[in-house]
Amino acid sequence: MSLFFAYFHMSLSLLIFTCPFLCFFHMSLFLLFFTCPFFCLFSHVPISSFFFRFFLFHFLISFLSSLFLALSLFLKVKDIRGEALTSSSETAINCIHHHHLKKLPSDSDIENYAQTHLNRHKKGLFGKKVSLANMLAWSKDPIQKPMLRTNDKAVKREACEVFKLIQMYMGDRKPKSSPLHVALEITVKGWTMPSLRDEIFIQLCRQTTENRKDTSLQRGWELLAICLSFFPPSLKFYSYLEGYISRHLDPSCDLNDVPVSHFASHCQRRLERALQTGAKKGVRKPAIEEIEQSKKSIFYPSMFGSVLVDVMLMQKDRFPERRLPWIQTTLSEEVLRLNGAQTEGIFRVPGDIDEVNALKIRCDQWIPPTDCPDPHVPASLLKLWYRELYEPLIPAAHYDDCILNYDSSEAAVAVVNRLPEINRLVLSYLIRFLQVFAAPENAAVTKMDVNNLAMVMAPNCLRCETINVFSFLFFSLYATSYKKDISFPTSSFNADGTR
Repeated sequence: MSLFFAYFHMSLSLLIFTCPFLCFFHMSLFLLFFTCPFFCLFSHVPISSFFFRFFLFHFLISFLSSLFLALSLFLKVKDIRGEALTSSSETAINCIHHHHLKKLPSDSDIENYAQTHLNRHKKGLFGKKVSLANMLAWSKDPIQKPMLRTNDKAVKREACEVFKLIQMYMGDRKPKSSPLHVALEITVKGWTMPSLRDEIFIQLCRQTTENRKDTSLQRGWELLAICLSFFPPSLKFYSYLEGYISRHLDPSCDLNDVPVSHFASHCQRRLERALQTGAKKGVRKPAIEEIEQSKKSIFYPSMFGSVLVDVMLMQKDRFPERRLPWIQTTLSEEVLRLNGAQTEGIFRVPGDIDEVNALKIRCDQWIPPTDCPDPHVPASLLKLWYRELYEPLIPAAHYDDCILNYDSSEAAVAVVNRLPEINRLVLSYLIRFLQVFAAPENAAVTKMDVNNLAMVMAPNCLRCETINVFSFLFFSLYATSYKKDISFPTSSFNADGTR
């Protein structure tokens, strides 16, 4: 019976609990049991005495082993029940930071995406699969392979390194450089490798889920916002990321020191804009200044990508007397100062994209562009500002009226009069500004007559909701007629935007 118990404990330990020490101990007892007769024969020790001591010792060990196995079995069942509870609660939890909230019904689609696309990890000697809940929750340990299934060797090579970098930025791992430089390295990897972007986003979603470290959680959301400033997810992953962000828009997700809902709202705007504009343009990789500006704009919004009302609030303390956005009048004056009215292809020929990005950072820091040698650079940035307004200069509610009345100047003026005051002032300034370039003496040099100006500028003011040939045709005709027929008094504003 003693041999049977020893064999039973050894097998159970090996197959269920994988306890190497216990298995080794039982094997040692087996060897001792079979070699003891020879030991007694050569040492003249009575075999009966030796066996009695052996079985007494083995009985004690077996009793302790049974207690150990019972405790292990209890913990095992508890762990299984805990995993089942965690899995079932995924459909009933919104934010699990310090308290429970309800989840949105659309989260079932997110779970289906995870079930289909996650590269399930394993742990332990016998490769037990990690549960889906643990796969999507914060971890202090590094990963051994990408979270998303992929055949791309480059992604497989970079994914584990990116996860370590994310842990470094969030303070969960000792960094090798400053947080901004770590964020720069992650951003450059995502910007240069489109196939790595979804992996970066899923890792950030994981590290900001069930993260009970306030500092780490805040830095995780910061990094998510920074990445969205430079590149979007794939269309396949977009719905997952959008769903994840929308679940955290509720103020009840906020912690004492981490305004999660504010981060989520900011990330949502950046996600929408990134989907429309794509990744950062140009051949120059993201710079540390851009990373710093992206981080700063989370709580101090940029003049690009905001609504006009917010732009005016940003400059209220600096320029309380202005009725027009500082960024609009400053860039417009710079184009004229650089003799843009006599530059061929103005507003049609793009400026150097890297110079445009550099000028954008300076303008967000309220630094006037005084050393720019090429009028195409401020002209391109001015178009970008109009195009990136969170709400178009002519709101979508007036889109149908503009298209249906494209050939009527009276109807166009009526549309302008129905605009919100700030939109009407900004649009009036823009048209008066473009009339300078439409003058015959300037158009003869720039090759940008009223038709060409309308074609390049109108899409930045009125956004076409449906992409089809007929809508674009009517839109183009409207733009041409609009810029040609409408006239505004030239004495409405001073050059600086004041009355």
